[in-house]
Amino acid sequence: MTIVTHSVTIVTLLGMIEKKDTSEITLRLLLKRADIKQVKLAELTGLSRDAIRAYVAGRRMPSLDNAALLARELGVSFKVLAQAFGIDVNNIPDDEGSSSD
Repeated sequence: MTIVTHSVTIVTLLGMIEKKDTSEITLRLLLKRADIKQVKLAELTGLSRDAIRAYVAGRRMPSLDNAALLARELGVSFKVLAQAFGIDVNNIPDDEGSSSD
């Protein structure tokens, strides 16, 4: 069930990005779309509940390591997660076509 939810979330969020309607993407929305509560996200990531609450409220920005944990558990890309934190990602290329050489 969770895998399907993540797939729907990614498709929905990609549609929002393609339409340039990114103002609606928030960490709260990502949690809702992934059907994960803040407490569960804290458990899944190993981050404190206080940290998750601060991220959702917009009082703190996660480190790159913590952002990777959040993106993984929410089933979204770094780019989508960055948008949820209000970071302008215009003109940042997508991962498609990149190599790991």
